[in-house]
Amino acid sequence: MTYKSVFDDSAAVSTSIIDQLAASERVIGRYARLQGNTSAGKRFVVADAAYFSEQADPPLAAHYRKALDVIGRYNTIMLGYATGQGFDQLDAEIQALATESAKTADLIAGTTKIAGRFTPYLGLLQEFARLGLSARSREVFRDKALQYHDDIVSLIETMRDGAPEVFDILADPIERDILNATISNASTRELQAKHYKMRILVSDWVVLMNRNIEALNAVTFAIENPSLGANLSGTTASLMELQTTVSAVRRRLADINGG
Repeated sequence: MTYKSVFDDSAAVSTSIIDQLAASERVIGRYARLQGNTSAGKRFVVADAAYFSEQADPPLAAHYRKALDVIGRYNTIMLGYATGQGFDQLDAEIQALATESAKTADLIAGTTKIAGRFTPYLGLLQEFARLGLSARSREVFRDKALQYHDDIVSLIETMRDGAPEVFDILADPIERDILNATISNASTRELQAKHYKMRILVSDWVVLMNRNIEALNAVTFAIENPSLGANLSGTTASLMELQTTVSAVRRRLADINGG
């Protein structure tokens, strides 16, 4: 077990949640813009495209996906330093950072409460990539990259603190089904159970974000204290806890989606 493999698993389950967030956010956005009616007679609004097209994410999901990209790139690079990779080995990842940074300008402005909180981080990739491309030295880049640790942690915290809105969006379709079932005097027992499972899923995901911070702190500590051992392979407490939480979130997702 390595930090990278565990983080990749964590990113994968977070991506699955973001996929569901995008689908639910899109449904809510369409309903609000059509006011529950058909599209006949409604004018086309360019700014609403992300709610009707499945080729782009709605605002909140777009911000979450970009945040996950930023964190993933940073973690891969920092892990490279912690495990002793040379600058040349990391150059491809740094180039990818530069490519990703160009995409931040394409992010649409958030219209939901939490999305605006990502604004301070949208330029993080650009500055981080510039440092990597200008400092052709493993040592120099390491020192500069370490300066972004607190920003990355804050970004993870911002994702975590958006959980109430994420839950509201994910639970909205279930709540509509419960309402419709109640109106038609149908049983709501299974729907109520699914709603409760969604609450547990988002709660587990909050814990996952906290465990990601703990694991990132372990990587940073290894980089700052190379004499204590640079290789992060093994069963450290933080990695084991992160892996356990990843597995729990994956089970919850499968349970909710009938997988």
